[in-house]
Amino acid sequence: MNKTELRQEVKTIMQARKQRMRMHYEQRIAKDLNQVISQWHDAKLPKEVVVGFSAFYMVNFVFDCYTPTDANHLLVSAISRELLKTDAIEDSETMIQ
Repeated sequence: MNKTELRQEVKTIMQARKQRMRMHYEQRIAKDLNQVISQWHDAKLPKEVVVGFSAFYMVNFVFDCYTPTDANHLLVSAISRELLKTDAIEDSETMIQ
């Protein structure tokens, strides 16, 4: 194995490791959010209040963490993905102008 191949293999291994860590974080966040939502459900909080407040909170959080352009792209991508999953729109309708 030459140096170039070795570097590529190391790079591939590092990318796989980063992907596993990202998935670990995502699994942790999903677990925590599911627990919070379950607690809200157990407390019988009104769905309208929970959904509305959560949506506004998350949007504010995204805009606090990213530039407005990047935040907008992230949110539009997430909304488009959900619309595609529910067949509310077709893939060709997701082009960002």
